[in-house]
Amino acid sequence: MKSRSSRGADSSDLEKMFLQLVEVTSGDRLMQEVTSTFEANTATAVLGPNSSCSSCLLLTLLKGSHVRGELRVNGMKTRNVRRWAAYLPKNASYGLHGALTVKQSIYWSAVLRSPSSQSKMARFARADVVMERFGLVSVQNQRIGFFSADKNYSQTKHPPRGGVGVVSLSPGQKKRVLVAIELLSLRPLFFADEPTSDLCAAGAKAVVDALVIAARAEGRTCVASVQQP
Repeated sequence: MKSRSSRGADSSDLEKMFLQLVEVTSGDRLMQEVTSTFEANTATAVLGPNSSCSSCLLLTLLKGSHVRGELRVNGMKTRNVRRWAAYLPKNASYGLHGALTVKQSIYWSAVLRSPSSQSKMARFARADVVMERFGLVSVQNQRIGFFSADKNYSQTKHPPRGGVGVVSLSPGQKKRVLVAIELLSLRPLFFADEPTSDLCAAGAKAVVDALVIAARAEGRTCVASVQQP
């Protein structure tokens, strides 16, 4: 099995991968004798009795340490899938820069995650495709915004010193921006830890739709742990 670098790959050249777990047991025994298959072109939701169980599965796949059983990628045994996977951790929205617009955030990510041999126009074209797929074109020139506990703070004002202001994008929109940024890496496996947590029904549906689009449009294997169906 070839290991394809995530830098500079085109979505049409993305190597499809299916993932298999055969009686996998984690070292902390939160996960015991799990057997499952995650297909390419498919987004799979992992439901557990609590968040630690479903999150444990994703971390086990990424790290592969202190694990009994077999982990296979395209039928071949491996210790972990870190080199083929992009990972969106829980509460990752705090990693976004509130002073940047959606377009600036995605464009900069496209520049940083692309090889020097790729032209600037090609990188930006890829970013435009991602924004369109995830329904972010209408808010591309809107600032991501800052976090604030003050609900009376007006969005028309500049954020005060210290970087504390209000959220310009909705939580669902921010999650879609984060998914788009991670998917610019063009790795065939994508894991998201509770991407729908703390979202309303409409926001959660928008994020799930984005994961399904990523799986079907580019042949990815998407796995997400969720607490709400």
